[in-house]
Amino acid sequence: MKSIAILGGGLAGLSAAVYLVEAGFQVRLFEARPVLGGRAYSVMDSKTGDVMDNGQHLMMGCYHHTFDFLKKIGRETPLQTQVKMEVPLVERGGKIHRLKASDLPSPLHLVSALFSYSGFSLKEKFNLALFLNKLRRSSVAELKALDSLSCAEWLKDLDRTILKNFLEPLILATLNESPEKASAKLLATVFLEALLKGKEESKMVTSTVGLSDLYTNAAQKFIEDRGGKIFTRCGISSLSPWGRGQGEGPNQIEKLILDNGEEIIADFYLSTLPANALWKILPDALKQQAYFSKLDEVQYSAIYNINLWYEKPWFSEFFAGLLGSPIHWVFNKGRLLHAEDIPKTQYLSLTISAANFLKNLNSQELLALALKELGDFFPQSKNIKPVHHRILKELQATPSFGPGSERLRPEATTPLHNFFLAGDWTSTGLPATIEGAVKSGKMAAIELKGLLNCVR
Repeated sequence: MKSIAILGGGLAGLSAAVYLVEAGFQVRLFEARPVLGGRAYSVMDSKTGDVMDNGQHLMMGCYHHTFDFLKKIGRETPLQTQVKMEVPLVERGGKIHRLKASDLPSPLHLVSALFSYSGFSLKEKFNLALFLNKLRRSSVAELKALDSLSCAEWLKDLDRTILKNFLEPLILATLNESPEKASAKLLATVFLEALLKGKEESKMVTSTVGLSDLYTNAAQKFIEDRGGKIFTRCGISSLSPWGRGQGEGPNQIEKLILDNGEEIIADFYLSTLPANALWKILPDALKQQAYFSKLDEVQYSAIYNINLWYEKPWFSEFFAGLLGSPIHWVFNKGRLLHAEDIPKTQYLSLTISAANFLKNLNSQELLALALKELGDFFPQSKNIKPVHHRILKELQATPSFGPGSERLRPEATTPLHNFFLAGDWTSTGLPATIEGAVKSGKMAAIELKGLLNCVR
């Protein structure tokens, strides 16, 4: 059995470990934190006993790699999928516009959703339909050229109402960045993979359990049942390169050095750490190589999650987007986590994407902002105060991919023949999402399995 040491116990690391241990590798996974899950995890609120996710990680029907991974570890049942794609979007004052798909075949299901959506004029609906049809027929070269544009630059000829009432919420939710900063190519990918591909792909998918409960324990059991080992509270201090390659540089990794000084030797090494975390442990000899030198350029975008508890329910939707608000989404966590019951109290989770602009606000200021916005969008909530609140901040929730970001996203293989990369920031062709992370781990596993077959 060939041995592999995996750096990081987030979705990418667990995905890779599951596929590699199944293929016969001797897997050892090292995670610095006391728990698995990386940047997609949940914690329990001690006062209420409710599970809080570090940001509502809404999935879609196009998350095929994620669903395959969850099925493999026996955790597909906690997922609930919309019967039809339906997204409520709310204006100040409380008017709700519903983007709701029909039973027509794709892409007519989306066309009917756009033309029945009350947030656009008829002219705007035709303009958006023509834009999406042109995108659907784009060549590979045309899509590749979008990497040089921001979403705002690409969408500048569309009506402002289309941007405000549809595209901005979509960009913030899927790319965790503002239209002025986000990559147009990645937005095109969202359209093509999630909205224009088929009816099933466009449906929203949520978990009836917390994120950690959804996959971490089951993945760990799958790995350990097949002889793999997982070590938490085991941070990596450094990578030790060895050997000479072309240009007299190192051509392989000799060992890992843990924070406690222990040395780990394996046949192969797979880093699933974020780019900035990997950069910190790279020796200077590798930082100087062209392949690794770009890691320090990757920027990050925050997500804030404001959790509110009320004595009585006042918000009836499962979730809703707020148009033109710094609070982007409201999730009815009580209903999402207990779909078959009607809770007597209410637990709401408010998500703010691309939240770097809020870094100077303290918790009380964030709470005041949230309550003001809820009052503006849902007048029935103005005189209702929450009995409890918790704010979770993920300051480096996702990489911030803007124009030209493709050059910052490396392939799974590196110039070192026994060192591989995975993570939502690597070259998956997808935004930095759950699906991108899981896919990256699987892609790295496929590369390693192919190499193993060649050795055999």
